[in-house]
Amino acid sequence: MKIICIAGGSGSGKSTVARLVYQKYKSNSVVLSLDDYYINEKQQIEINGYCNFDHPGAVDCKLLIQNINE
Repeated sequence: MKIICIAGGSGSGKSTVARLVYQKYKSNSVVLSLDDYYINEKQQIEINGYCNFDHPGAVDCKLLIQNINE
């Protein structure tokens, strides 16, 4: 398995690049967006007492790793 990670600031074209890579290799590729792994506002408040989508703890890393392994 090969993993390509695309990083950059908001509005920098990450989704566009991911879509182009996927279109070229779609027969044997999957796109995972970190946006799909954010813990929702209510859960963040329950866990941390506050909501901050910029904090690394706002991402469900365990689920992301589980999905990568699957």
